[in-house]
Amino acid sequence: MRSTTHSLWEYLVPAHWYVINDRVLQRCSQYFSAKILGYLFNWGLYGVLTVQVYLYYLAFPRDRVGTKCLVLGLYLAETIQTALATHDAFMTFGVNYGNIAALSEGQLSGVTVPVFSGIISCTVQLFYIYRIFILSSKSKPLVLVLCSIALAQGCAGIVTGIQTMQVGDLSRLQESDVFVSCTVWLVCAAVCDVIIAISMYYWLSKSETRFRATNVLISKLIRLAIETGSLTAMVATLEITLFLAFPGTDYHTAPALILAKLYSNSLVVTFNSRLRIVDGR
Repeated sequence: MRSTTHSLWEYLVPAHWYVINDRVLQRCSQYFSAKILGYLFNWGLYGVLTVQVYLYYLAFPRDRVGTKCLVLGLYLAETIQTALATHDAFMTFGVNYGNIAALSEGQLSGVTVPVFSGIISCTVQLFYIYRIFILSSKSKPLVLVLCSIALAQGCAGIVTGIQTMQVGDLSRLQESDVFVSCTVWLVCAAVCDVIIAISMYYWLSKSETRFRATNVLISKLIRLAIETGSLTAMVATLEITLFLAFPGTDYHTAPALILAKLYSNSLVVTFNSRLRIVDGR
């Protein structure tokens, strides 16, 4: 007699899934692996940012109100971005479980990635540009060039997000107008980060004094400027490389989902570099 007991697998997996060819498996790997890595790193970096913001408000209660508002604003923006990313992950891997076509659906990724990344990266870059403006004794030509690049990449990111929402299918982004706007967005972001890192290194190097403690702090700031600027530039370069080199795939979403978090973390880490642990182990 045939058993009427069904396994959990039979309930969760449709009958037609038992025959899966190599093409379907390849399509799944193209969209599943990059997205799940992007979501995992996004959530992880949000946790890192939460700890950094908590330490900042504990250690520096006397900072200027403008600086506190900047940190709080970035954290709120990242919280919203993480919530949107969680929505996309749930819709893709939860609600649409078993629907392979849903892996390439954009959901809210147009807002989650390009729009938020463009706004957050532009905000962080403008803050660093302001620092360069102060350090360089108000050098207007350099600041104007950097502001133009930062605003251009921020606007391009917003345009990319709008166009991505209109296209809907992430596998067709390279075939649409998103190709141009996304290229402008990421290239300008990488170029701006590199110029900021070089400028910070140059002007901070000229600020050295005869006091050892001050020079140690300056050296720390130089190292942070180079490391954070290089990191965000490399991730932006990696994203545009994957976007251009692998059309019809979703590989670029992994670095795209963490780009905004890297900018926010790099800024708060710079603020927290002043933190000193006395009599620590």
